[in-house]
Amino acid sequence: MRRLCLLALSCLAACLPAAQPSVQGFRCAQDAECEGLRCARGICGGVEPVRGADAGRPELSSTGPAANTSLVRSNAMTVATTQTVSGLDVAGVLTIAADDVTVQDSRVRGGVVVRPGVTGVRLQRVWIGPTAGIAVQGSPAAVVDCRLEADQGVVGAVDTQLEGNAFTPPSPGTGSFVDVQGGTRGLIAYNTCVAAGGSCITGAPVTSALRDVLILGNWLEGSGPFAVDLARATGTELANPRVLGNHVGRSFTGTGGPLRIQGAAVLDGNQYWPDGAPLP
Repeated sequence: MRRLCLLALSCLAACLPAAQPSVQGFRCAQDAECEGLRCARGICGGVEPVRGADAGRPELSSTGPAANTSLVRSNAMTVATTQTVSGLDVAGVLTIAADDVTVQDSRVRGGVVVRPGVTGVRLQRVWIGPTAGIAVQGSPAAVVDCRLEADQGVVGAVDTQLEGNAFTPPSPGTGSFVDVQGGTRGLIAYNTCVAAGGSCITGAPVTSALRDVLILGNWLEGSGPFAVDLARATGTELANPRVLGNHVGRSFTGTGGPLRIQGAAVLDGNQYWPDGAPLP
């Protein structure tokens, strides 16, 4: 009887339809084309970008707190309760140890650390550097319209939304703008990266599988080795990355080339700028 049950279960499993790849990141005209996801700015994914392509290329001068913002000096600090932190100039590390914390219109000279297990953090119009960048040990988080002038931009970004940021590390620099280490449906859109040594955008399933990351409309330049580098080790999962409409500067001198992506991916509309020639 046991053998018959096992055989029946095996037959049932064989008859079930195979799992279909996600349409996250595919171009669309309406929600009906996105299999339950939202069609936002012509992309299946359900996340409406804060900036959008029409906002133009982010620069150091147009990100971080406005030039006329009055900032209050502070030592290193830990935010342990849900709150909005605004108008500070933090001399050391800013540690976030509570959910749903917003940091805005501030400067943090010693870097930002989001503790493990913390969710809902939002950094907006924050100037970060030169000592360290952002270490996202919790998830998800959002980093929007920030000015990043540390050797490393955002590390450990799992399910993180990165939009409209400008990253220029101090010379000579060896770090990346973003190092995505896992998660599902992360969004890296409309950022500027001038990487002085590391690849602008790197991704690998380090802490968890990396699925459906959308890399959209970024301006990427520097000395590489790659503009976008998505890799995986044996036994890990890198699935359905979407790399769409990105611009790689003609001044890019990376030794590996503009894009390196291991496995199947959706690549569309990526080009050199300013001339608009398609990437190889």
